[in-house]
Amino acid sequence: MTPAPRPPERDPDLWLRYAREDLEVARRLLRDEWPPVRHVLLLAQQTVEKALKALLVWNGQEYPLTHDLGTLVQRCATFHPEMKNLAMPALRLTPYATWFRYPGAEEEATTAETIELFAAAESVYGHVVRLVEGPQREPR
Repeated sequence: MTPAPRPPERDPDLWLRYAREDLEVARRLLRDEWPPVRHVLLLAQQTVEKALKALLVWNGQEYPLTHDLGTLVQRCATFHPEMKNLAMPALRLTPYATWFRYPGAEEEATTAETIELFAAAESVYGHVVRLVEGPQREPR
């Protein structure tokens, strides 16, 4: 008997696919050197948010409806303590989820900071993928 399909929001693979797409678009924008860095950082923030929510779903947990990466990291660290240190640089992305989308926000990050934060998002995403898609496919 085939198990019933999971609802989309309970499918960690779908969350990771969306995170990967955000990461790839951010990578392309960064390479183009045209768009304001806030676009790259918004997508980097979304990459981390979706990857962390994938990890929560994979561990059978509910995810909070938040853009606050600190909250998501704390929850993930309950099951994967290494996430706390690994995600620390990425926590600086939290404001880019909302605040920097609108006129009047503070000054944008420099190109160097953008590259650093993009790398942090890429690192978090890669670690979550290794956990979820790794040899121990079943959650803890």
